[in-house]
Amino acid sequence: MSQTLKELANQLMSRRLVIIDLTHELYNGMPTYPGDPPFNHEYVKVGKSYGESTLSKISAGLHSART
Repeated sequence: MSQTLKELANQLMSRRLVIIDLTHELYNGMPTYPGDPPFNHEYVKVGKSYGESTLSKISAGLHSART
């Protein structure tokens, strides 16, 4: 384990560091900012048995502000 990871773990255990989960569900049809393209998820390949992989494709709008 790296020294940085050890320090983070110690800070979490001693409650000197708080992690806030900002996870949001992504789904087709979800609200988007007006003018942005819609979020889209589609399965390209679905693994049906052990050891097979599932492949997905997503597209979404991405923007940043000019300063």
